[in-house]
Amino acid sequence: MLGALQSAFTRLSSLLKKNSNEVAVPSGSLALLGEGYVGASPEPGLSVLVDWYRREPYVRYAVDAYASRIASRFYITARDPEALTFLMAFLKKNKFEHINRLITRDVVLSGNAFLNIVPAPRISNVYLLPLSSVTSIVRDESGRVIEYVQSWGGTIRRLPPDEVHHYRFNPIDNAAFGEGLINHLTRPGRGYAKKNRQVRRPSFLEVKERIDNAARLLLEEMPPFFVFKVPLGKRQEFSETYNQLLPGQHVVIDYDVFDVKSSQVESRTRFWELWEYLDRQVLTGLKNPLVRLITYTGFSRASAEAALDTLEPEIASLQEFIGSEHEALLNRVLESNGFDPELADVRWNWASSQFPEWSIRDVIDLYESGLIEREEARTIIRELTGLFVGTDRENSLRLMSREERLYVLWNGRVSAVSPETAMIIDGRRTKNA
Repeated sequence: MLGALQSAFTRLSSLLKKNSNEVAVPSGSLALLGEGYVGASPEPGLSVLVDWYRREPYVRYAVDAYASRIASRFYITARDPEALTFLMAFLKKNKFEHINRLITRDVVLSGNAFLNIVPAPRISNVYLLPLSSVTSIVRDESGRVIEYVQSWGGTIRRLPPDEVHHYRFNPIDNAAFGEGLINHLTRPGRGYAKKNRQVRRPSFLEVKERIDNAARLLLEEMPPFFVFKVPLGKRQEFSETYNQLLPGQHVVIDYDVFDVKSSQVESRTRFWELWEYLDRQVLTGLKNPLVRLITYTGFSRASAEAALDTLEPEIASLQEFIGSEHEALLNRVLESNGFDPELADVRWNWASSQFPEWSIRDVIDLYESGLIEREEARTIIRELTGLFVGTDRENSLRLMSREERLYVLWNGRVSAVSPETAMIIDGRRTKNA
């Protein structure tokens, strides 16, 4: 018994002596062999996805509709007022409201977005890298990024990981790149063997484009043509009259023997079912029923909204991912500029369309219920109304006079609000933006 206790004590002592900050390296491979030499490239390439976004109306509409619902108004909170002030200036300087929308678009489209953060030792600026410019990511066997390879305008650049913030959503098999809305629609089929040869179906988007083009060729190059049966003695007269007809004119024939036969290729007969099938496949892949709303008769807006309700969990998941990546980025910015990210405790929040309105009665009710202290109640009333309640008048004047200050003090937390989140504090009243 004593020996067992001594053994357990010895083991516990050895564990406590280990560095608590030590990170265990993986014992298995997290990246494909060869990535450390040539890098992992996305399949299909990001430039292919961007090209489909530019050219295919279905893709463009679905991506923009998703992105507009995800990249809603936002505000950030922090426990350190100085850190919060610094971040608000940083976001305003870099026009992050605009960058946030572009990041969301790229993530929805491809599952990836890349920010160039410079200078790395003391971050002051962020720039969104063109999505199609990132061609590969070099990683070691443990999956740690060594460098990002960028090809743009004939120039190849190799960016270290401390200069890039990579938004990587839904990576499959721990791939270097994430997966977005249309990646699978731009990949060919798995393939099958036919007469000792491997046959692969083109991507659904490519098949759809081929069918669209085939239908166009039928309409332009194979229009209906007519065969006229004219009496032998009238053929010269008919030919001259027919060739003089202007567009929209018709000839009236009064011959004893005359017949007309029409011949044409009916495109709907050949392609309609295939069109329907491809439409269903593409719309299922895009996961946006609003596309069907604007392209099909009889599909009501109520039906589209009901279908969209089922996608709210996915939209919330993307918001959670992008918000957490934004927090990680802001923590990197704070740390590089001398702040303690743990003490700052920055939180990214997606705001609703209407910011909640507060009244003095609400604050009094919270104080009487014991949820906030007396001084907290006084502080909230001062910030919401501009009324100087209590003895801390000098500090209140200093707080209210800060230039372009948009924040709310609530239960000890300082919440900064962007001008777009529908609430502006102007010192004496709160009004809707």
